[in-house]
Amino acid sequence: MAEQKDETLLTFQYEAITPAGNRIKGSRARMVAYNKEIVRRELIDQGFIPISITQVNPKGLNRTIGQSSAKRLKMKSSVLAAFTRQLHELLRAGIPAPRALTSLAEEAPSAALQELCLDLSTKISAGVPIGECFAQYPRTFNEIYCAYLTAGEKTGAIVESTGRLAKLLERQAKMRNKLVSVATYPMLVGGIILLLMIGILAFLVPQFASVYKSFGAELPGPTLALIAISRRLPMYLALAAGVIFLLRIQFKRAVKRSRKFAIAADKVKFRMPLFGKLLHRVTLYRWSTTLAGSLDAGLPQTQALEIAAAASGSNWIKRITPGFIESVTAGRPLSSLIGESGRLYPPQVRTMINTGEASGELSRLLESASDSMDSEIEAMVATMGSKIEVFLLVFLASSVGAILVVLYLPILTLASSVGKSLGG
Repeated sequence: MAEQKDETLLTFQYEAITPAGNRIKGSRARMVAYNKEIVRRELIDQGFIPISITQVNPKGLNRTIGQSSAKRLKMKSSVLAAFTRQLHELLRAGIPAPRALTSLAEEAPSAALQELCLDLSTKISAGVPIGECFAQYPRTFNEIYCAYLTAGEKTGAIVESTGRLAKLLERQAKMRNKLVSVATYPMLVGGIILLLMIGILAFLVPQFASVYKSFGAELPGPTLALIAISRRLPMYLALAAGVIFLLRIQFKRAVKRSRKFAIAADKVKFRMPLFGKLLHRVTLYRWSTTLAGSLDAGLPQTQALEIAAAASGSNWIKRITPGFIESVTAGRPLSSLIGESGRLYPPQVRTMINTGEASGELSRLLESASDSMDSEIEAMVATMGSKIEVFLLVFLASSVGAILVVLYLPILTLASSVGKSLGG
């Protein structure tokens, strides 16, 4: 198989008799392999009786495995969820994983995804574990994805694992779409406000400055300061961008180095006006959903906690999770540990975990908690747009109004100067 890495995979269309006695042909009867003999052996191994095998050449499908485009492939959450759902349905129909991936390659919308599916199919056919194959594409399939596949393969429940994974990804894609819908409007309006402010400072203020200069009027301090800012606007913008860039780098370093700083940063983030509560609930939703799915997939609780912490995106949760793992390994219940972090985990989550451990249905109750938070987030999102709209309108009116007031402040002085010159 190592020598075949540089060979070209070809597409073959076949006609065969299925184990149920039906004849299969047409677009459903396609397979990608290196030669006809491999196709014939694969069909016989699956219980088919080959009648004919013909090489075809669908556009873009015959290619050499190992190109770099697949390594750089990064799918959107909705596309990855759809891909996983299709893979699950093919596996559930009894189609072996290599052939299922070949079928996905034939329908892939991009050459990179075609290459990725064909490479996975080839490696799985060669006996490489499914989880290891997918892990070779970390930009496309993250640690959570590969852990689900590995757990399913080890327990012999790969179909169930891909089903749970597809459900998890679909829920996360739905949540992402909700957040994008909330963030799009503020970002658009905020960008327009920023461009408007820059336009006023770059073009309108210099016009006023030249008019005031021609009359020789003495300008008030605020107006002089605004004119100075306008003249040095490019320098100030570059300086602001540099400061923001440096602060971001220093923030990331501080989060990595200091446990206390990482926790404090999340505490501040979760208390922000407008967005704080929403960010807190989204973090807990990701954590509870991933933990529930990982436990349901048969992963050990310690590994499930690690994966859930990584999926949460919260430095607070990531920092306290090692302590959770040590205590759980020592035999302490998770509910008692969660109770010690009451500011992070609200009562509804603590109650669900406590009840789940007592009843032995922790994954089901965690999923119920995530459903409850999903409804709560949806309600927040529904009202968030109107709140942000009011805030942005107030900010626009106050900022532009303040600039105009400062610009027109010298008018009174100018009128006085003109009156004196005419009288003289």
